[in-house]
Amino acid sequence: MRILGFSRKDWMNYLINKPKLEEGEFTTFRVPRKDEDWKRDEKVQVFYKPRSPNREFLGIARIRHNVPRFFFYMPDGLSEERVINDKEAKADGFPSSHLMFLEMVKIHGDEKASKQLNKLTLHWLSKAKKQKKGLDKG
Repeated sequence: MRILGFSRKDWMNYLINKPKLEEGEFTTFRVPRKDEDWKRDEKVQVFYKPRSPNREFLGIARIRHNVPRFFFYMPDGLSEERVINDKEAKADGFPSSHLMFLEMVKIHGDEKASKQLNKLTLHWLSKAKKQKKGLDKG
């Protein structure tokens, strides 16, 4: 089972003013993977800071949808429904699609951010139990 990581646990869904990872279903935008892209119905392990020694397992989720999306440019024949709009950006934790684009450029570079992104819609299958801080895990 592959890992889907998040750098923050408090990404807000600005449409409902609630952290998106607390919802039963949530979205995230990802650049297409080089090895094997995310698939519909794939189960993933969700981690906070997966590459850190202090990573935290958040639970198991299933990818319900993987839909190609683009920012401001539209390749020939691309319908407006495929362009990332402000509503989608707000549900993903950004105040606007423009600010989301700038953050994607900062993280991935202009070339990757200007091409296709995948909008993943995930549904929690199980969430990890919250551990009390300061307790010995051994």
